[in-house]
Amino acid sequence: KSMRAVQQDSEAALVQGINVEYVCGITFAIATGLAALAGGLVGPLYAVHPPMGMSMLLLSFVVIILGGMGTTIGALIASFIIGFQQSFTSAYVGAEWAMAISCVIAIVVLAIRPRGLVGHD
Repeated sequence: KSMRAVQQDSEAALVQGINVEYVCGITFAIATGLAALAGGLVGPLYAVHPPMGMSMLLLSFVVIILGGMGTTIGALIASFIIGFQQSFTSAYVGAEWAMAISCVIAIVVLAIRPRGLVGHD
């Protein structure tokens, strides 16, 4: 709750007695730990080099666009859609087209519904 309070209004959180610097430090530590865990889990699958996570980063960006910013249900639905699309495209069209079609889906969703499939207006 304190992370949300600091994110929404750090001055109001400070007035309520929340140590903003401590919360920012803890948030940074959690984010760094999760990034290190993700890198450790992805490292054995691919060659380890600086841009090794760009394809996963692009896919996560497409999922956020498709589902809508800030909606967990939207991200879940979008991840299923993109996962099925990646599988079917790789199986029936070719693996080299999977990422391109994901990006086309993101562009179409942005053109039709800029807030995503589940995002609120």
